[in-house]
Amino acid sequence: MQKHEQEKPDSEKKKAENTTESQIEKQSEEVHLLSESASFQGPLPPPAMYGEYEKVHPGIAKGLFDMAKEEQNHRIEWENTVLRATVKETTRGQWFGFIIAIFCIGVSGFLALGGHRLVPSLIAGTCACALVWQFIQKKQK
Repeated sequence: MQKHEQEKPDSEKKKAENTTESQIEKQSEEVHLLSESASFQGPLPPPAMYGEYEKVHPGIAKGLFDMAKEEQNHRIEWENTVLRATVKETTRGQWFGFIIAIFCIGVSGFLALGGHRLVPSLIAGTCACALVWQFIQKKQK
């Protein structure tokens, strides 16, 4: 009788183990299905998705290509505008720097011819230091 009583819990254990294993398998299947995802970067979806888009809305693939092309043209136009503005700003700064340097040299020369020594030296030295400082800053960038 003792053997019969011991066998009963063993069979219950096996049933419990089978039930637990089947629950774990179901849970792992559910987790696996929940972890699937798809993503893409950029304005155009991957080629495999175009068929799906065409089923929902015929002709949309051409619209997507046109949209991407327009976006690229806009970005290129914007970059060219920024580049032209940067070049214009740099050129204007160089011209203003040249005019200020000539003005400082002219004033220093005029004052030196008038018999002054300290003031023309300070003006010319300050102007030269400022120009050198600007060239150093440009090279560091």
